[in-house]
This record gives sequence, C-alpha cells and structure tokens, in this order.
Amino acid sequence: MNHAQSIRLVASFDLLESLRSRKAIVLLLLYLMGSLGASGIFIRLLIALRERLEEEVGQAVDMKQLMESPGMARVVGGLTGDQDVANAIVTIPPMALFYGWVAMNFVPLLVLFTSSDAISGDLSSGAVRYSLFRTDRVSWALGKLVGQTALMAVGVLVGALACWCTGLIWLDKMPVGDTAYWLLRISGRAIVYSFPYLGMAMCASQLTRTRARAGALALLIMFMAAVGGTLVQVKPIVEQAPTLFEALAKLFPSGHHLSLWHPHLSRSLPAMLGLVAIGLAFFALGFWRFSRRDA
Repeated sequence: MNHAQSIRLVASFDLLESLRSRKAIVLLLLYLMGSLGASGIFIRLLIALRERLEEEVGQAVDMKQLMESPGMARVVGGLTGDQDVANAIVTIPPMALFYGWVAMNFVPLLVLFTSSDAISGDLSSGAVRYSLFRTDRVSWALGKLVGQTALMAVGVLVGALACWCTGLIWLDKMPVGDTAYWLLRISGRAIVYSFPYLGMAMCASQLTRTRARAGALALLIMFMAAVGGTLVQVKPIVEQAPTLFEALAKLFPSGHHLSLWHPHLSRSLPAMLGLVAIGLAFFALGFWRFSRRDA
C-alpha cells in the first residue's frame, strides 16, 4: 500500500470515527445551534437597519441596496482600512458576510475541542500501536490531519447551511442563489483561515500523551498566537519598524485575515498559501517530536 492510499484510509476512518463520537456530535450540534441563534439575531438587526433606511429615503429598500449604500461603504472602509476590501465586502450578501465573521471567530474554538486529542487519545489508549503495524508514522499522522480537516469542513458547511436556511425562512427578499454561492465561498475561506489553528491543535496532540494535557497545550499555543498576532499589528509598535512588523505579522493567522477578503487573487492567494503553511509548520513541529518517541 502506497502513502496516498494509507493517508486516504486513515483519514476516512478518522472522519467516520469522529462523526460517531458523542463529543464531536455534541460540539457540532452546539456550533449548529450557535449559528442558528446568531443568524436570527443578525436578521433582526438587518431588518431594523433596513426599516431605518426606508424611513430616510421614503421607499422600499432591499438588502443589496442596504449593503451598497454610501454610508455602509464608509463604515466598512473605516473598519478595514482598505478601500478595495471595503468595496468588495459591501457586494457580499449580508447573511454570507455575517457567517464568515462567525466561522472565522468560532471555528478555531471548535477545532480546539474536536481535534486536540486526535493523536494523543490514541497514544494514551495504546491504539496507535495497532495502526502502526499496518502503516508508517508519516502516513498515519497525515491521515489524521486530513481526517480532522474534513471534520472541520463538515462543521463549517453545516453551519453555513443553517445560516442559509434561517435567512430563507425569516429574511424576506434575501437573494437566495447569491447568498448560497457566497456562503460556499466564504466557508472555504473560513476553512483555510482555521487550518493554522488545526495545525496548532494537532501539534499539541503529538507533543503529549494525555487528552487533558493536549487540550491545555493547544489552548496555550492558540492564545499565544492570538496575542502575538495582535501585538505585531498594534499601530504604535508597527510605526517603530513597519517593514519588520509587517513581515512578522505574516507568521500569525491574523496577519492574513484582511487579505483573504481582497478582491484580487494576487492578494488573497498568498494569504491562503500562508495560512496553509502556518498550519503545516505547526503540524510538522509536533510530528518531529512524535517521530522520535515510543508509540
């Protein structure tokens, strides 16, 4: 059996086992309910904003007009600091845009709880020894990574479907097809953005033998990455050495967040590749330790 077949088999088995586990099901359901609740609250806010705008202009306003209004463009431009990104964001259906915010902020937490014990759990139970009789460590570990990536993708897509259904039921005049298209696109961005955090969780899972320690270490790594990414982008600090801190920001997931929304592929593609590279680097760091220890 070659490496590709081994990785595929391990990944498919890991995904199925994860989907059958009580913990994963509960966490996915919690994320689903969170998406439904947050979408409902956001719809109420949208309706209130639309009604306020209709009072000002004296005519009916649809969601596209609401998003592309001059006031909205100015607000988004001020928040992002990049007018090209702002112009691109205001063309996205509001439900898809909101779900992108939800996924990019909460999927890393979902990953922390679902994936930090993906390898450490097998190490603590001794199940890894039976697996390594049939395949090598590289294929087994990579299969685990692929399986957990697929699990993360399932969670993101389930949340996107919940958001779309909520909008379909409660938000009148929602652009159904356009919203579904953008939900799929933004789900892809959310998966890519969350991949570095999956790499951190898988790194911690390979560095320890117990589930509790793996979870605690993963949380610590993610916290340090969040704090570090924030510090190197604080304006007073950046002004001291702009080139240096701009380069350092690219070592953290948050340093690529804005570029993911850029309309030009020349900006968004390097951000995606950078995020994947960060995730793989953390995974490789954990595997370096895992490859030198007894199973």
